[in-house]
Amino acid sequence: MEPVFDLIKKMNAAEKGYFKKFSSIAKRNGKNVGELIFTAIEKMEAYDEEALKRKFRKEKFVSYLPVAKIQLQEQILNAMVNYHAETTIYQQVDKLYNEAAFLLQKNVTHLYKKYLQKAIALAESCEYFTRLADLLEKEIHDAVQMRPSAEKDRRIEELYERMETANQKTSNLQTYVYLYARQMNLTSQSYQIRDKEIEQKHLAIVQHPVMADESRALSIKAKLYFYHNWFIYYSVFYRETEAYSTAVKMLQLCESSSIYTEHEPYPYLTAYLYTINGAYRTGDLQSMGKYIAQLGKLQFKIEAANTVRNMYYFKNALFYFSEIKNENRFLTLAEEAAVVLREMGRQFRRDYILVIINHAALGLMKFGRYDKAIEWLELYRNNHRYPIRYDIQVCMLFHLLAAHYETDNYELVNNLIVPVYRFIVKTGQQSAFEKLALRTIRRISNFQNVREHKTALERMKAELDAMMKSDVIDRNKDLYIFLNDFIESKLLGKAYHDYLNSREI
Repeated sequence: MEPVFDLIKKMNAAEKGYFKKFSSIAKRNGKNVGELIFTAIEKMEAYDEEALKRKFRKEKFVSYLPVAKIQLQEQILNAMVNYHAETTIYQQVDKLYNEAAFLLQKNVTHLYKKYLQKAIALAESCEYFTRLADLLEKEIHDAVQMRPSAEKDRRIEELYERMETANQKTSNLQTYVYLYARQMNLTSQSYQIRDKEIEQKHLAIVQHPVMADESRALSIKAKLYFYHNWFIYYSVFYRETEAYSTAVKMLQLCESSSIYTEHEPYPYLTAYLYTINGAYRTGDLQSMGKYIAQLGKLQFKIEAANTVRNMYYFKNALFYFSEIKNENRFLTLAEEAAVVLREMGRQFRRDYILVIINHAALGLMKFGRYDKAIEWLELYRNNHRYPIRYDIQVCMLFHLLAAHYETDNYELVNNLIVPVYRFIVKTGQQSAFEKLALRTIRRISNFQNVREHKTALERMKAELDAMMKSDVIDRNKDLYIFLNDFIESKLLGKAYHDYLNSREI
């Protein structure tokens, strides 16, 4: 990937307009080199350096194009720093800090103290502890200049205690962030417990002393990570009720703090995501619908947060409306999601692109729209095969096999089995479970031995039921649920979607 191309493609319209208007890239021969390159790259669907050279073959800067691109990248970053100078409360604190430092340099003491106090108050309100310690250090230097007195001694002691508290909260928060990073590293490739080693790593995180009780968290931010780590732990071990109640506490914490509702909305959105997931896992579909509706109405000053809101909303709403069998609402959402992925896909997290595609495809299968499901799954295979969440990708490959089976593409099913198996082996997702499933699908897609189909399906059903009683099935529970329903539908001689509908009557 070309860095400057990727950067330009992820800028929104307002950011691009700001850059073009206020760019200070030096002009050469009356031409703004950076803007010329920017505009040309902006129009590209994929980066093509040779096309860029052809377009500007008569321009002198073509001879130093690599340097010109680096200069353009730096200019974009400088422009965006100015554009977003006060986007977050943390940037506002930094701005006040820098302004106070300038006033001190110029010896404008009265204004300096005013700006310093504003910065301290703002840093405390948003728990910007590292900057708060810097600001309090400046105050201590000011206190040192006071005349000797009891008031001076008291002031120095007070400021020292506040610095110590800020540093303790910083250290405490960093511990939670460290545990969070370890937790997310474990779940980045797969949310499923694959072996005892992974299980022990999850246990080690929640057995850390700071995870013993909420009171160990010394700040709102630390409490957020406390709840987050416990939610992940409960989720990967399928302790659904505890995961749900923890997610609700996390959401309530975010709702009660302007840090998350206004200034740092991403954890707030994550809390909604976890709460929705918890509501579904515990069968509370009414609350699930309520939380999804609330999520869809959230608006933030930070545009990137609205992008994340869209990402989370589509992921959950697609699943929800397929689950409650609202076909019209689901199909409308699926069309909207397809448009959003085309227009904003570069701004979405890759794992959520996979989840959205998976929910769209599986929902379409539930409504019997197998051809449309195949289109979504081929979109994944052609454009979105990332080195993450292999558990989801394996599910999608089995969905693809089933969708082709339901549309009578038996030869294609057989042709796909080998590459699917290779992918499973390559990504470390293979077990007796996946091998059995592939072997059975191969048999039932071969109509030269129709008499063996029922026997193969019954054998697979029996073996899956046996696996369900062991911890092996924890490796991909969602895939088990899908395959179990698919097998039942074939044993009854029904299409997958017809079986789901008949089961719910």
